[in-house]
Amino acid sequence: MEDFKSISVTRKKGDKSLKIVNPTSYKLLGQGMQGAVFQLTSQRCVKIFASEKQARKEIKLVKEDLDGLPFVPEIFDTGSNYIVMEYLRGVTLEAYLKEKRSLNESLTKQIVDLVKEMKRFNKTDIEIRHIFVTEEGVLKKIDHGSRGAVKPRKAVPHKLFRMLDKLQLLDIFLKQVKEIDFPTYSEWKRNARFK
Repeated sequence: MEDFKSISVTRKKGDKSLKIVNPTSYKLLGQGMQGAVFQLTSQRCVKIFASEKQARKEIKLVKEDLDGLPFVPEIFDTGSNYIVMEYLRGVTLEAYLKEKRSLNESLTKQIVDLVKEMKRFNKTDIEIRHIFVTEEGVLKKIDHGSRGAVKPRKAVPHKLFRMLDKLQLLDIFLKQVKEIDFPTYSEWKRNARFK
């Protein structure tokens, strides 16, 4: 097995783009502001951070605060600038809903549970591109950032609502939330404008 530690992910100060040097055959799965993710095996991938400081923050968050939560991929190993985690087979929530054009109660419940759990970390307005639906229909959240990078708490997940509205699924989602978790529905209704 090749050594993923030979992969270099860096960013020059003030530059938003990453510089990736990958002397291995590991496939690049994606990259964001903090780092890049490579597939190691059919079950594992590694996120390599451009900043050791950011790596420490995210590692602390997933090990101490998010450990054991059902929407967090399993963590196998960590280092000064990487996290080896479960490789997720699936698609983003947005891609899933675009294809299915429907929303079942199981998925709605998982979305509500995820939003409520992330609210504890002032991250109610979840990034849709960071939510995956696995082949088994289970929601998993990637790219957790850190407590130091949180934005002020919002009472309503506006980005989620916008995406669902664009897909014409917001009404069915809210109807299901009202039935599944009336207190959350009431809080959202008080703090947002929707039909």
